[in-house]
Amino acid sequence: GMRTIFGSGSQLMAPEETCSPASRGSTRDSRRRGSYTEIMREPLLLSLAETVNSSARRRAGLYEDALRHFLRAEFVQARGILEAMLDEDSGLVDGPADMLLKRTKTYIAEDGVSVANLTPEQLKDWDGIHNLDEK
Repeated sequence: GMRTIFGSGSQLMAPEETCSPASRGSTRDSRRRGSYTEIMREPLLLSLAETVNSSARRRAGLYEDALRHFLRAEFVQARGILEAMLDEDSGLVDGPADMLLKRTKTYIAEDGVSVANLTPEQLKDWDGIHNLDEK
């Protein structure tokens, strides 16, 4: 929740001095306005940042899973993860995921399950690097 972001939660409050009777006057008013702006702005920005970060972490995790499958020549599994990931955030441009999906698809036959464009020998020695131009 919000408490973890703000620690004690004291940043959400106007500074102590602004509330004490001793500091009544012009400083109190200007400081209070500043605090009000901070109160309005910070929680929104921090909650937005938290959302973006957790989404980015999740995507990074999915990409790593897909890459792991790709490096094990498990192309169908890699494709499934990448397609789901890209469909979920269709408005987001993800160069690495698009590139990996494109590469992954080159190794999946038209039946959707068999391996294509790799000889049994190349598949056995698969390390994730293969030049499609090799003959």
